[in-house]
Amino acid sequence: MPRPQFLPVLIVDDSRTTTAVIRACLNELGIDNIDEVDCGEAALRMIGVKNYGVIFSDWHMAPVNGPDLLKEVRARTGAIRPKFAFVTMDDRWSNITTARSLGADAFIVKPDNPGAMRGKIGAFMNTRV
Repeated sequence: MPRPQFLPVLIVDDSRTTTAVIRACLNELGIDNIDEVDCGEAALRMIGVKNYGVIFSDWHMAPVNGPDLLKEVRARTGAIRPKFAFVTMDDRWSNITTARSLGADAFIVKPDNPGAMRGKIGAFMNTRV
């Protein structure tokens, strides 16, 4: 698998603040090939035209939520299987088990500070699928 900084990354979140924090964390890791969209519907259009190595997605979005986005990503992608991480404040156990059953590679609970977020994203980006 290519090194993470060479893989296109897609951030899917309707919060500009969260998107900015994730982007900053990735930039600190030397990753700058990043696209951003604010909903699952736009993400589906993006994955239709570009192969992403990593996708970070919020859980709650409309009209296509995070779990539905993941289902579609896993159904659409063939030889290239992007790493998929949920980044959300909704840490209910039922969501975590649903994410795993759908094939998510990580479930990152949004921490209160950017330093903790950097650590979680850094650890995720350095894992192999």
